[in-house]
Amino acid sequence: MTKHILSLLFLTHCFVGVCQSTKQYPPDVNVNSISWNPYVQPTKEPTGYLQYATDEFTCSNIIRIGDQTTFGETGQQVGHNYASNAVWNSDGSLLKLNVKPAKILYDSNYSIAYTRELPSWSCWSNINPNLMYGTQEGNEFVSYNVTTDKRTVLHKFSNYSKLSIGQGEGSQDRSDTYVCLIGKDLNGDGNIIIYNIKTDTVIASKNLGDTSDLDWASVSPLGNYVITAWHKNGTGDKLGYRIFNIDLTNERHLYAETQHSDMGIDVNGDEVLVALGNKIVWDTNHYIAMVRLKDSYLKPLFYDEPTKPKGIWGGWVSCRNTKRDGWAYISEDRASDDVVANEIFAIKLDYTNDNIIERFGKHHSDKHNSKNPYYHGARACVNPDGTKICFDSNFGDSTLKKWEHAPAWIMEYPEE
Repeated sequence: MTKHILSLLFLTHCFVGVCQSTKQYPPDVNVNSISWNPYVQPTKEPTGYLQYATDEFTCSNIIRIGDQTTFGETGQQVGHNYASNAVWNSDGSLLKLNVKPAKILYDSNYSIAYTRELPSWSCWSNINPNLMYGTQEGNEFVSYNVTTDKRTVLHKFSNYSKLSIGQGEGSQDRSDTYVCLIGKDLNGDGNIIIYNIKTDTVIASKNLGDTSDLDWASVSPLGNYVITAWHKNGTGDKLGYRIFNIDLTNERHLYAETQHSDMGIDVNGDEVLVALGNKIVWDTNHYIAMVRLKDSYLKPLFYDEPTKPKGIWGGWVSCRNTKRDGWAYISEDRASDDVVANEIFAIKLDYTNDNIIERFGKHHSDKHNSKNPYYHGARACVNPDGTKICFDSNFGDSTLKKWEHAPAWIMEYPEE
């Protein structure tokens, strides 16, 4: 396929515009060692469907995998779902774009493998590459085989009229044992339900009453905890992030402000919440918060020297890199003169002050002037081994900005 060069400004480690591939991940750099440049929107048109572009400084390959004409769809189906909802299956061989109906693509060449009507709130299994989990008929929890197009009812929750996997941003733990469901009971109350998929048992449930302010809920990656994220900030009941043991005992406060976030594993193997910063971390010139689940210890990340503030003022977090612990993937969303604008990078989840990131590239999506700003956000999601990133972008292009949903792209740092 034809390759095009996009003129993007980045930390240069290519020479005279010729990319020298070095390794699978971008080089580790300290945030404050970077010679930042002001953000510049690309002047060239974005590439067409399944055509590659090469970032001339990061050397990352970029390919557009969503297309209205090829898909026969003009809605959200051309993009992916969300940063914390895995795009790739457990072995990285398939990826799913948005639903109704969903295009399932081969990872090898991004051609369409299947067009499927997926269960509601669908999310990939973490151990079986052919399976997803979801709900149907309001109150049935099901598994779904993508290759055979077969659904299997695992449990019908007869006492509930509606059921979701954590309000759409939850997922089961890495062993596919526990899943956090939010059910609306026959009295109209919201309930949190912890279901053991392997033994087909409800191990705990809790009536939450009014859940209109509940943003999402999920079990933690290793299945030790349950988190509820509420729209309103604070430290009390139904405020900020609350955490429970997996059996819904020992409820406690975790983090006060509900920002875009995801749960991952730090360099020591501990479960953590990674969230965009708030005033607590801003006051120390940091912009990302890492909160350890076992003891609520807060470690600010992305230190920015006060003499040259850059900051991260919006965006998304993805920790779907289940085979590469110790990193979180950030997509900053500001299309402005901020030099971190539109950047996609991985940040090391450690407790030193090394301030290490890996810069993959820029997504260049201008969501502020698009037809639907939310559907033109990058919301980048990483693959299991952390080498590929799926993001949505209009690349600031006048035609793509008119689409209801920006198309999905893949960014990959070149191998040796």
